[in-house]
Amino acid sequence: MTYEDYSFLFTGDATAEVERKIFFDLENCFASSTSNIILSSLKNLTVLKVSHHGSDTGSSETFLKKIKPNYSIISVAAKNKYNLPNQNAMDRIKKYSKYVLRTDESGTIKFIVSDEGFEVIKEK
Repeated sequence: MTYEDYSFLFTGDATAEVERKIFFDLENCFASSTSNIILSSLKNLTVLKVSHHGSDTGSSETFLKKIKPNYSIISVAAKNKYNLPNQNAMDRIKKYSKYVLRTDESGTIKFIVSDEGFEVIKEK
């Protein structure tokens, strides 16, 4: 999703393979002009909703290095039985993201984009 100068990517449960396809197989899915617009929006991404609660199956180094999200958001329950987010994934995410926010630590995270700018609200 893009709005003005801000871009958001919601990855659901995307694996590293799906992330690879987002960048490297995009031209097989869209006309080149559309592919270029999408790729432009993905580079230097404003907000990445990290896939699969921060598991090690997504958020590959190659993908994160290409998109360099300003904010990476991890939706994860506190003290979950899967021990998510995964530490390897966290290390990669922290390496390429300016800010990393987690719902288990910050509660609900909202982004407000308006004519006045960009605002992050944490509701714990």
